[in-house]
Amino acid sequence: MNSLIKNTVGIWLALVILTLPFPYYLISLSSGVSSDSELLYWTSLFALLIAVIISFIISKLKNEFKTETILRAFIAYSLSFFLLKYGIDKLLLQQFYTPKPNTLFTPVGQLSKDILFWTSMGTSKTYNWFMAMLEIIPGLLLLHSKTRELGALIASGVLLNVFMINLGFDVSVKLFSFYLLASSIYLIQPFTMK
Repeated sequence: MNSLIKNTVGIWLALVILTLPFPYYLISLSSGVSSDSELLYWTSLFALLIAVIISFIISKLKNEFKTETILRAFIAYSLSFFLLKYGIDKLLLQQFYTPKPNTLFTPVGQLSKDILFWTSMGTSKTYNWFMAMLEIIPGLLLLHSKTRELGALIASGVLLNVFMINLGFDVSVKLFSFYLLASSIYLIQPFTMK
């Protein structure tokens, strides 16, 4: 009975993590809704309910371990993709780009917190490259099953920092950065069937 509870919780968490990013892309492509809009949070709640139902069905299957193994691999590859993408964007100075003159000539008190943060980050190539390496290294480690736990551990520290920056500076990707953080934390957890 205890094993069944562990499996159900593990699979449920995996499915929750898997469903969180999809509404963002579907909604933003179809209606131009921003990342942290109320509609996106309601859609994510709906996805959570669907994940609970699907996880209950999967927990009744005979081969739960194989299902969880596949889900964990999918989560690892998805997380690796985003870490590598954002890391490479930072290396190429595509994410925190050099501030535009109109931003530089705007008094600091008139800038929003997120613009002020992005402007500050864009002035330091060294820090961009440092953050790029902190995202690329775990992104590469997540691709291999033998180094996946180490990659997830490093990624969880990096993504906790990213999530707190998004919260603290009101950057409009809080839900998505939470998904990435939750994914890395889930991958640190051992298999429930071990």
